[in-house]
Amino acid sequence: MLFSFSHINRLRIISFWLFLIPLCALIFSLLFHNLILDFNFSSKLTRFNVSLPKTINCTKENLYCVDPYMNLPSKNYETFDDCNTHLVTQYFISNGKIVSSDHDYAFVSGLVSVEVKEFLLLNGAIGGRQMTKNFNDLWNKVQTPENINLSMVYYQQKELDKQCIKNSKLYFLYKIFPKPFYIIENIKNN
Repeated sequence: MLFSFSHINRLRIISFWLFLIPLCALIFSLLFHNLILDFNFSSKLTRFNVSLPKTINCTKENLYCVDPYMNLPSKNYETFDDCNTHLVTQYFISNGKIVSSDHDYAFVSGLVSVEVKEFLLLNGAIGGRQMTKNFNDLWNKVQTPENINLSMVYYQQKELDKQCIKNSKLYFLYKIFPKPFYIIENIKNN
């Protein structure tokens, strides 16, 4: 009788561990999966190296401010905590009045012709494509207005940048254990 009672206790302990270990594995795998899905931080954010607000005149040299971020001096960083804590955006000013926040305003308003926009699209200046090798030669030959009396103002919004880890509750963990954040980013991006 004593032998069977100890055998039953041993089976109870084994069955408890056989229940607990898979349960923990299931819970941790679900938590890890949720962490990967909710992970929206990036180590490859662009940080702008200017004091904001900054005003830039839209001219032929800067392609009439078509690409909203090509006019700001910036640097791409490889760490999570080198980021702007607030979102940076822009609006257009014409004759001292705010006219639009649409980055295509110079074309939509008719200040610059549709043919110029098509040229920029075809030659890679818009849309994130690589510019053609002889872009500058071709651009100088295109008939464009010299002065369109338009300026772009960059400013920092009150809204926090959700991709910047400095705005997260996980920032203190990143300062202690940064390596897991890079591993999670690699898993999510690949």
